[in-house]
Amino acid sequence: IIANDGQILDVVFYSATIRPAPTVIVLHDIEDNRDLWIPFAQKLRTSGYNVAIPTLRRTPENLSDAYWQQLQADINSIIENIFAINNISTGTTVMIGSGSGANLGIIGCSNLPSCVAVIAISPQNNIQNLDFTNSILAFQGRSMMLVSADDDTIGTTTAETLNNQLSGDH
Repeated sequence: IIANDGQILDVVFYSATIRPAPTVIVLHDIEDNRDLWIPFAQKLRTSGYNVAIPTLRRTPENLSDAYWQQLQADINSIIENIFAINNISTGTTVMIGSGSGANLGIIGCSNLPSCVAVIAISPQNNIQNLDFTNSILAFQGRSMMLVSADDDTIGTTTAETLNNQLSGDH
């Protein structure tokens, strides 16, 4: 997929067996890679979803606001391209992310009218220039699932904070 700045984006895409279908965008943590998600994506596909797993752009030494904005634009480009393929998508999107990918999913979903839900695994509250505080207001009428492990202090604290800020189905 070609991004808005001309960069070629590396995306693994699994088309649902019955189409059109909702689309799930899976976002890895910037310290990981997409390969961890491939078995999960294959299960989602057989459950009736299109699944896209982008390889996020290489992480610069300075996590600038411009870097995160470009990743958000990349996510939008991916969704636009999937929606443009005839008879692939229903126009409904769900985002699943872990770590910084959870934060990207929250922000991305809040900016995307087609996104109906986000699953945030171990969301992070301390990522420079990737603050999702303003995005919470856009979640009216959308669903959010917050996941963290008992031994994940940052993810659990952030999930508890988000839980207290959200109303509705979450």
